[in-house]
Amino acid sequence: MAIDRRNFIGATAATGAFAATEAVAATAPATSTTVPVSGLGVEAIHLGVRFNGNEDQTEALQRAIDRTAGARLPLILAPGVYRARSLVLPTGTRLVGVPGATRIVATDNAPIVVAREADYILLSGIIFDGSSKALPDNSGLIQLANGRGIAIRDCEVLGAGRNGIVLEGIEGEITNTTITGALGAAIHALDSRGLVI
Repeated sequence: MAIDRRNFIGATAATGAFAATEAVAATAPATSTTVPVSGLGVEAIHLGVRFNGNEDQTEALQRAIDRTAGARLPLILAPGVYRARSLVLPTGTRLVGVPGATRIVATDNAPIVVAREADYILLSGIIFDGSSKALPDNSGLIQLANGRGIAIRDCEVLGAGRNGIVLEGIEGEITNTTITGALGAAIHALDSRGLVI
């Protein structure tokens, strides 16, 4: 058989399709150290986080945050209620929920999320509900210090027992976010560097 352009392209396409099929078929099954990754990120439920229960999910959420932030993947929180306190956000954390449907409720008289000297944090589509629990002086439900590339988008902050959001030395943005029922300031920002609200 003579090789001309038409036969060469046809053979190349057939070989590529076969190789792609083999690659999909040979994919290793998920193990305890692997989790399914969607186009959006890693769903928290695959990392042991549960929602709509009465149990405090702080430990499970913290493990999931640490694991996904270390891999630079978003952690996807499905619609529902998660109960937690003092979640520490490392560099690269991306917590993504469904606006109006994903809620993290404070279980203690402490901020829900905190970060110090952590960069490139995204909080998106989450309701942070303080349930009007008293917070220490100068604190907020969201408390971030000395970070850059911070984004809080499409969130709600409700019932903060002191300030809604406390930012110190932060460069970033807060967009499409509402804060209601804070006993102190909605947003308390100090020493900001290029903060857009």
